[in-house]
Amino acid sequence: MSDGALGRRFGLSADYSLRSSVVRFDLAAYYNTLSESQSVTHYYDDLSSLYLDMVMRDVRSRRMGVEAALSFTLSSRLDFTVAGALGNYSYMNNPKAELRKNVDGEPLLAEESILLKGYKPTSSPEYTVATSLSYSLPWSLRANLEWYWAGGRYMELSPLRRSERAIAAAATPEARKAMIEQRLLGNGSQLNLFIYMPFELGEVPLSATLSINNLLNNTNTLYGGYEPSRLHKQGTSIASTVTPHAEKILYVSPRTISATLTYQF
Repeated sequence: MSDGALGRRFGLSADYSLRSSVVRFDLAAYYNTLSESQSVTHYYDDLSSLYLDMVMRDVRSRRMGVEAALSFTLSSRLDFTVAGALGNYSYMNNPKAELRKNVDGEPLLAEESILLKGYKPTSSPEYTVATSLSYSLPWSLRANLEWYWAGGRYMELSPLRRSERAIAAAATPEARKAMIEQRLLGNGSQLNLFIYMPFELGEVPLSATLSINNLLNNTNTLYGGYEPSRLHKQGTSIASTVTPHAEKILYVSPRTISATLTYQF
């Protein structure tokens, strides 16, 4: 399938399901590629001290993986579910880019390579595990305890750092490593609780919900991050180098509690 700037997409998928009175099992596998796509980045270029548009063409990427989920009915009131996913996401080539002045579209550089091959195109985790324990009572009270774990998360990269111009301007091995290295974020987990209970106040039907995210208040877990496109210039006009700005790190929110009371007409 081809759609202009979105590129040409190709995908394969397969799935399998098993059902019984106490067990439910689902398995799925997928393979997707994207080619001939185009992106335009508007940014301030520290090497030329101009606002530029980077037009990157024929960006190719691949995503593949497997997903599985298994649910058990432990009793008439208790259910348990575990799910997991294993994926691999990567750029497949080093696309070409054209640089134009943002103010009038005048070309600044007709073509340069962006070194993306083998890097991760997304900060989404490549490995995930989720479990859920659900408990219910005859009068429709429901409680869910959910635990999530994610690994294989990388910093969302900036193609600008991996342009031939930027790498050439990094005059030291340390600066070049900082320019091209894509940081692997640490693994993270979170425990959530959700409770729902309908009831009546006189003849008025009401329902109450309580939601607690990050029950253990683990605020040291990295949620994600991205690489800024700005560069530091160091040295003189005779002997100078550039280094990238520090990455922006995002952490999970602290324990968040919300409660609602709903009236049904």
